[in-house]
Amino acid sequence: MILDAFLFHARRFGGWLLGVTGVVLSIFSSWDLFRDATIDQNTLSIIANIFIYTTATLTLIFVIVIYYNSSRKEKYANITTSIHNINHHIRDLNNFLTEKNPKDGASKEEHEAYLQQAKTQIFSILDFMSDIFRSLTSTNCRSSIKLTYEHNGELYFYTYARDHASSGRYRDSDRKRVRENHDPLNSNKRFAELFSPDEAHWHYFSNNLSKDAAFQTTSMTAYKPELITGLNSHRRRFSMFNWPLPYRSTISCVIRQGSCNLMEERDSEVLGFLTVDSESRGVFIEKWDTQIVFALADAIFVPLKQITRVQTAVNAM
Repeated sequence: MILDAFLFHARRFGGWLLGVTGVVLSIFSSWDLFRDATIDQNTLSIIANIFIYTTATLTLIFVIVIYYNSSRKEKYANITTSIHNINHHIRDLNNFLTEKNPKDGASKEEHEAYLQQAKTQIFSILDFMSDIFRSLTSTNCRSSIKLTYEHNGELYFYTYARDHASSGRYRDSDRKRVRENHDPLNSNKRFAELFSPDEAHWHYFSNNLSKDAAFQTTSMTAYKPELITGLNSHRRRFSMFNWPLPYRSTISCVIRQGSCNLMEERDSEVLGFLTVDSESRGVFIEKWDTQIVFALADAIFVPLKQITRVQTAVNAM
């Protein structure tokens, strides 16, 4: 199998090499048109230099584009193991939530231990999601799950779980944001749109948040408390050089169950959203990367619904 893979890549590389060589030779052979023309020697020398530099530049650009496209495709192939591990952990999580669900009469401590074990599994799932996008983008990426809660008749969101690398770093601030009810959904326009039943677009994508003038988020004052006064005026002065958030690109997909062939009359139910972000700009490809995030968002809906149901019961104890 190793030999077959080597031969496959060797043939593919050989094919590209022959193709590029043929294109370059064809371009250089076109020089005969200039050489045969009645042009004085100085002018011909200038044209020759321009011709050579232009040909070399176009060839280099062509090789770079081919290499970039090829390397990106190989990166997508390399994430299959992480995708398998995500599905593996979600399967185990579903079985755990079903088979180890505390019986009637179980204590609050038993319910909390049950929820904590489930959350630990979700940490691992988010680790694999972050690994996928680190591999695809070659940048530092984070992943998290945001859920909602109600307070005084208003809907808020909070970070339910992050990957392990960022969880320890932001655990205290995440808890503080919940205690202070820092993140009302309506104050986060882009996220609020994901919950609207009138929206047919169930994800938010940005490869450069500093260029999105409509991106208003309470996370800015969480990471930079000094912005709490005059946030709107500060927002207009943000750029790639003074951006206050630790991420500059993001993908957010709703964790949702809507109507389907089995339940055509079912109303849309949104639990929260799954986010993947990067500290760099221009690293995601919306057409493909959004689908990867949606795959996990859809798969995690059922276990998260069970977790939120039990959490509501625990809060009422």
